Amino acid sequence: MRLGHPSGLDSNLISAHFKFGANANELPSPPHDEPDVSIGVLLRVNQALCLEIAMKACLNHCGNLLTCCFASCLLIAGCHISQAHGQTFFPGCESPGTLVARSANVPPVGDLKLRASRLEESTAGVFCLTVTLDAPGNFLIWVGDDPRWGQHVRAGGFEFMASFRPEWLQDGASISVSRTGAPYELTTHPERLKLPESLRRRLADVPWDKQQIMSIRRVSRDFAGTLRRFVVVVITGPTFCTIAMNNTCVIQIGRKEYTGWAEGPTLRCEMTEEEFLALEDGAPVRVNWGYGALRSGGAGKSFARLDKSMIVDGK
Repeated sequence: MRLGHPSGLDSNLISAHFKFGANANELPSPPHDEPDVSIGVLLRVNQALCLEIAMKACLNHCGNLLTCCFASCLLIAGCHISQAHGQTFFPGCESPGTLVARSANVPPVGDLKLRASRLEESTAGVFCLTVTLDAPGNFLIWVGDDPRWGQHVRAGGFEFMASFRPEWLQDGASISVSRTGAPYELTTHPERLKLPESLRRRLADVPWDKQQIMSIRRVSRDFAGTLRRFVVVVITGPTFCTIAMNNTCVIQIGRKEYTGWAEGPTLRCEMTEEEFLALEDGAPVRVNWGYGALRSGGAGKSFARLDKSMIVDGK
């Protein structure tokens, strides 16, 4: 397998990786004229790319040795952890195991020519979702409202795989794909995900970091004698968001992202009243680690839908 390495790194690429998610557009897919490549090999390729990016960033952008070492460590960590929930590129999916669900292989659907999906449970306890397309590219793979980054896993064909933790699965969820450059333009398979009864019972007992929207308040603030109205959304804070992580946690509502501020066990964001009115009622709400997480496949799982009727006047 020939390795294609990114070259000509600039500040835009470096800042993208500092957002704790390698941009799928910067990572190579296996050449189409070569034999099939295992997930384990692809994982090692991604590790090599992470190391190279960190080294070049250090040489090209750091003047202080201590700063350089710290920044390089962040880059390497960012390549291997999820922006929200600790997902590496393929944790546990190096050798997918038991078949859980499979869709029919249908004629190509939509602009991305989605044909089929296959869900397997690995021995590591994560779920590996593979989709078959008739088109090359860099893709996100969605279960319902929640996407993961899809890695090209079969040379000579267009199979892409993403790993999902158990709590991300929902019986009856749609299976969709989108390009990383247009993440909200989804192509959806006509069949819904159908989980076996035994798995549904298991998933009902899975403990996870449950979150909810606690309040939505309309507030007024004085700016140089002019009152302006804002909306404050308060949610139960995920365990990875603490006061020390302020400016890092992002609350995403629909397609809009807002800086999250930790206050004890809660996380809040603010927006103008006009911004709030423009949000779609019922839009999914999630918490990400850094801006742009969804596009790079590292967004957190959506945990609620925006209910605008919750808004009250407050301080």
